[in-house]
Amino acid sequence: MIKLIIFDLSGVCFTNEEPIYLEALCKKYGYDYKEFDDFYQSMLVKAEVGKMKGEELWSILIEKYKIPKTTAQIVDEMMELKEPKLDTLNFAKELKNKIKVIYLTNYTRHYWDAISKIFNMKKWFSSGFVSYQLGFRKPSIESFKFIMNKYKVSPKEVLFVDDSQKNLDSAKSLGINTILFNSVSQLKRDVKETIVMHNP
Repeated sequence: MIKLIIFDLSGVCFTNEEPIYLEALCKKYGYDYKEFDDFYQSMLVKAEVGKMKGEELWSILIEKYKIPKTTAQIVDEMMELKEPKLDTLNFAKELKNKIKVIYLTNYTRHYWDAISKIFNMKKWFSSGFVSYQLGFRKPSIESFKFIMNKYKVSPKEVLFVDDSQKNLDSAKSLGINTILFNSVSQLKRDVKETIVMHNP
């Protein structure tokens, strides 16, 4: 029986603004995108598990690349690009009337604070976890182990939805049911099929 459904946020429930913003930033100021993104990602891994502050990450980038913006301006500009995928979110809301539905996402505390000021996650989810809170980030299996332990569920009782195959493979290695998100119509079909299969 499926007792818990875990949704990824960016790319599934919200637009994924980060790569769009970074590419536009590099194009505007003439930075090499690959070099910039590699450096950014190397620090983001630390920031998203709480080993580095999000503000510090951008301060380093601003200084290294001489970006004529403040950290606050950059976050505000990224937030302007972040939009909810209401069809997916309303489906999650519909599901949570019958099954516990939570989110699991990778963000720094600084960035999550900005998101939380704009979007009320309680509207759509029973609860949720952010990587900086856990000290683990997807695709680490530790995130999934923490959640299963907290909700006292076995892998077969969990369904995880993400748009990253790498994250899904990690969950699948533990025996968790997974769905690769492509569209809302496909998601609804696959979720309902999985629930029917496991919830006789």
